[in-house]
Amino acid sequence: LPSLAELKFAAEHCPSIENKGRLARGLHAAHLPIEAKPILEEVLKRDSGNKEALYGLGLCCKDLGDPTNAIAHLNHLVEKDMAYSDYEA
Repeated sequence: LPSLAELKFAAEHCPSIENKGRLARGLHAAHLPIEAKPILEEVLKRDSGNKEALYGLGLCCKDLGDPTNAIAHLNHLVEKDMAYSDYEA
């Protein structure tokens, strides 16, 4: 697995949606939802239907004590794909 430093380097030097998503996943996995949240918001500005970003942003909002926005993002995801991530949303 790549380190956070490697993920940050990739996202900075090749800021694709995929690299930004990887970085956000890594930050969330490292219990840094406050850092992952703005990256996921940026991804959704570029691709409003990005399922991974909707899911990640929902989790970040939940972890940051913002259930209203967590539910909104996860509901949007469920509307797009109820079975995403094995029905986790």
